[in-house]
Amino acid sequence: MIRLWEYKLKAETLCLGERNKKGTYRASISSCIPYSQITGALRAQYGGGGHEFDLHAVGRLNDDFGRKVIVQGVRDRVLDRSTLPIEAEILVNVTGRVYIPINAYTEHLPDLVKGLRLGAFRSRGVGECTLTKNRGGAALEFEEDATEQGRLAVRLPDDPAVLRLFGIQEVRMPVYGYLFRPDEQHVSGQYVRALFEGSIVRGPKVLLQ
Repeated sequence: MIRLWEYKLKAETLCLGERNKKGTYRASISSCIPYSQITGALRAQYGGGGHEFDLHAVGRLNDDFGRKVIVQGVRDRVLDRSTLPIEAEILVNVTGRVYIPINAYTEHLPDLVKGLRLGAFRSRGVGECTLTKNRGGAALEFEEDATEQGRLAVRLPDDPAVLRLFGIQEVRMPVYGYLFRPDEQHVSGQYVRALFEGSIVRGPKVLLQ
């Protein structure tokens, strides 16, 4: 049995995605919330005692948001000087869904999560989200043999243990990319191979296009 919490997400502004090396423009992902970003945000909010590593999440966005471009002057904290300004695409009035596998640690997550900080430019007020449990707080449940084949609508690490948590039974045609995984101290990290949206997999319908 695959059991997931489904949360409704709302955010006034959101900037997801990563700037190209030496680039001055940051485009925002507009179809999904990558595993690395939503999982990291939730672990930062509910972490402690090492149990936060039992918390995993991924999300998908609705397509009824607006867009705007802002210009930000980024400061190099090491050299204590400003660098070239960055143009960033911001999503406005964002709604979506977040899915969290249920285990002993996540079983008692609250029905309402306020003040979750997600994505880029958080220090400038971008990315404050509210999550509300959908379906009256009832879990989504899927039998493993009831999964479907389709194109993945989210981004997940290419890690068999993580894929199993989300009910991904089989990867038939992957579309690979990379997600950033911070270290336990959140000082550094590394890029890990991931399955991007469009990969043909067998899994729960809610994670498919």
